[in-house]
Amino acid sequence: MERSLYKDTNKISKRIILTQVFLCICAFMFARVSIVNEFFTLGIAYLACIYKDKRSRNWTTLFLILGYVSVSFTNFYVTNYFIITAIIIMIRKCLVQARIKFTASNQTVILVATLFLVKTFMLVITNFNIISFITIIVECFMAALLVLILNYGIDALIENKVYELTQKEAISMIFIFIVILCGMIDFYIRVPIFIEIYFKDILVFIFLIAITYLGGINLGVTVSVIIGSMLTIIGYIPVNLCLVYCISILFAGIFISLGKVSVTIGLGLGQIVGYMIFNDGIIDMPIMGAYIIAGIISILLPQDYFGFASWFTTKREAQNEKEHLAHVQEIAVDRLVHFKEAFEKLGISFNKENFSSSNLNKEQIDSIIEETLSKMCDTCHLRSFCWV
Repeated sequence: MERSLYKDTNKISKRIILTQVFLCICAFMFARVSIVNEFFTLGIAYLACIYKDKRSRNWTTLFLILGYVSVSFTNFYVTNYFIITAIIIMIRKCLVQARIKFTASNQTVILVATLFLVKTFMLVITNFNIISFITIIVECFMAALLVLILNYGIDALIENKVYELTQKEAISMIFIFIVILCGMIDFYIRVPIFIEIYFKDILVFIFLIAITYLGGINLGVTVSVIIGSMLTIIGYIPVNLCLVYCISILFAGIFISLGKVSVTIGLGLGQIVGYMIFNDGIIDMPIMGAYIIAGIISILLPQDYFGFASWFTTKREAQNEKEHLAHVQEIAVDRLVHFKEAFEKLGISFNKENFSSSNLNKEQIDSIIEETLSKMCDTCHLRSFCWV
C-alpha cells in the first residue's frame, strides 16, 4: 500500500513539473503567432490566463518576452505588445503588494484596459483615424474572448486532469495545441525525392492522427478545418491544402475501429485522393514526406499517448476497464499472499506442538466396543446387521 502511494506521489509530481514546462513552451509559441503580421494578441491573452501560481506567472512571462524578442527584429508592431506586457507585469506587482487576490475577472479587465490605452495612445501620436480606432475596440473584445477560451484548457492543464474533458475544455485544449503548431519555429531537413520536409508539417500530421484516433472522425474533421484555417491565415499553406487535410481525416476516420496503424494508413490514402481532387493531381512531395515520418512516429507512440487518451470518452472507457481489471488482480494477489502467510504461520505452530501418542490394549478396546453397543446400537433397527 505504501509502495503504491509512493509511486502515485512520484507520478503526480512529475506531471506537475511537465505541466510547468509545457506552460512555458506555450507562452513562447503564443507570443510568436500573429494575425496578418500585425496583431500579436494571443500572447498577451495567454499571459492573462496564467495568474494562479507565482512561479508559473514569472516563468511564463519570461518565455513570453523571449517569444516576442524572437520576432521583434522582423516586425515593428510587436513593440506595442512589449509595452503592454511590461505594464501588466507592473500592475500584477502592485496587486501582490496590496494583497489583492488574482482572479480571471480582474486579469481580463487589466488586459483589456492596458491594450486599449496603449493602442489608443500609439494611434493618437501617429495618425488617428476612425477605422483604426474601431480595430482597437474589436481587438480588445477578441482579447477578452481569447482569455475566456484559453482559461478552460489552462485550468485543465494546471489541475493535471486525468479524466474526460468537458466540451469547453476540449475546445480550449485543441485551440492551444493548434496555436502552438502555428507559433513553432520551423526548420526543415533535405531528403531525396521529398526535397524539404518541414518539422511543423510533421507535428501537424502527428496531431491529426492522434485527434482522429482518440476523438473520432467528427472531432478529427473539425480540428483539421481549424488547423487548415489557422495555417492559411498566417500564410503557411494555401487554401486547397486545407481541403486536402479534411479529405485525409475523412478517410482516416473510416479505419478508426481497426486501430492506430489503420488510421495512419487511411490518412495517407486520403492525402493522395485530396491531391487528385484539389491540387490538379499534383502530389506535394515535402508534405507527403512529412506524413510518412509522422506516421512512423505515431505508430511508435504508446496507445494511451502518455495519458492524454483519458481526455477522450471512448479511450477513457477502455482505460477504466483496464484499471478495474488491474485493481481486481491486485486484490486477488494480496489475498493470496495473506493466505500464504496464514498457512505458513499455521504450519510453524503445528511443528512446535508436541502431540503425545497413546496405545490401547485389548481390554480397553473391548470396553469401548461394549459401551458403544449398549448406548448407541441398542435401539437401532439395523443392530442385527452390524453385530452378528
